[in-house]
Amino acid sequence: VDATFGSDVPNPNLAGNRIPFSSEWLGNVGGTYSWDIGSSGFSMYAHADVFFRSEYDLDTNLATGDIQDGFQIVNARLGLRSGGPWEASIFCRNCFDERYLMSTFGIPIDGGGNFTDSRLGFVGEPQFYGISVGVDF
Repeated sequence: VDATFGSDVPNPNLAGNRIPFSSEWLGNVGGTYSWDIGSSGFSMYAHADVFFRSEYDLDTNLATGDIQDGFQIVNARLGLRSGGPWEASIFCRNCFDERYLMSTFGIPIDGGGNFTDSRLGFVGEPQFYGISVGVDF
């Protein structure tokens, strides 16, 4: 999808610019490998996936110039499945602690009232590790 403003927009300064928060490239690739543990009925699995996106504007006000560089997020999981209803795993999200912003916005604390001088933003999820236990019923 070509996520750019066309020439028929009311503000001619927007024509040809990418729509805010849209990347030219965005994707996800992942895979899972599983294997049995002898004849015990247990199995192990390993999963990894990579999310990637190219740069994008962080604000609906394209005049701010707030741009997030492209980045990749790697997630992984190693788990054990029983022959029955339960499984357990260890996992990490954003395994390499990629730092990125999801969006930015202006606040009028600078007295100018134009929302461009003082900027705040929402950060993406940091590196996160955990243990998961589940039961199907």
